[in-house]
Amino acid sequence: MLEPRVSSHLQIVNCPNFIYFSERGFHAPSLAGFAVGAYKKLEVLPEEMSNLFPSLKTLYISFCQELESFPEGGLPSNLIKLEVLNCCKLIANRKKWNLQKLHALKQLIIRDEFGGAGVESFPEDGLLPSTLTVLNISGIASLERVKIKGLQQISSLQCLGIKSCPQLRNLPEERFFKYL
Repeated sequence: MLEPRVSSHLQIVNCPNFIYFSERGFHAPSLAGFAVGAYKKLEVLPEEMSNLFPSLKTLYISFCQELESFPEGGLPSNLIKLEVLNCCKLIANRKKWNLQKLHALKQLIIRDEFGGAGVESFPEDGLLPSTLTVLNISGIASLERVKIKGLQQISSLQCLGIKSCPQLRNLPEERFFKYL
């Protein structure tokens, strides 16, 4: 007899009237992947995500136009991959993400196809953890500068992808890329 398979991933999408998770959230200690998308009115993610989802490895947030920040308690420390897609207010507040505290984070993907994030330069000093190996930025219409100093702080960076950023004026010098 086959045992029932327990999923360690949760995907909640297309709930346009969903505004917030309950104050206590929901405890899911084995949850490895969490995807939240197409929440037009979602304002906050579950508080204490680091305690509620201690095994979380991937977090995918998309099309949450009213979401402005990550929870006060921060993101789970075991997080390996973070994707933020088309969440203009959240991307605009990236300086408050505290990603430098996530020492397991390897992949960061940021995309803003609507151009509302207002990002002129990226990354700011101390914004990203040195453990990142993959950084993809795309669709950020207002991006004008890539900050070399911010990239140099990412000592593990192996893959840097930047595309569909029409205002981008300067790319890192070729000699920088030789060290990736």
